[in-house]
Amino acid sequence: MRAGRLNTRITVKQASGAQDQYGSIKSGPGADVATLWAAKKHISGKEKWASEHVANNSTVSFRVRYRTDIEPDMWVIHGSDQYQIKGHPIDPDGRRRDLIITCGLVD
Repeated sequence: MRAGRLNTRITVKQASGAQDQYGSIKSGPGADVATLWAAKKHISGKEKWASEHVANNSTVSFRVRYRTDIEPDMWVIHGSDQYQIKGHPIDPDGRRRDLIITCGLVD
């Protein structure tokens, strides 16, 4: 992969289960795993009307250099946006050069 295409800085974080004021466990970003250069691509975006407010569902993918320490329960932080990783990262050609991480935006 050419380095010029990796023009976005992201941070991959471990999942953290914190208890809210009502006693339920909320998943969120925890400790940093890595800070990486990535190429961001918007896959889809939807708005839906639910419970008297508009909810945005945005799916993006980040292409990064190949690594083995990214898991499906982790988070990606890009600027002020928090994304939860959906499924296992994909090695598109099986040559261990890059990974595609598919994420959903968390409101």
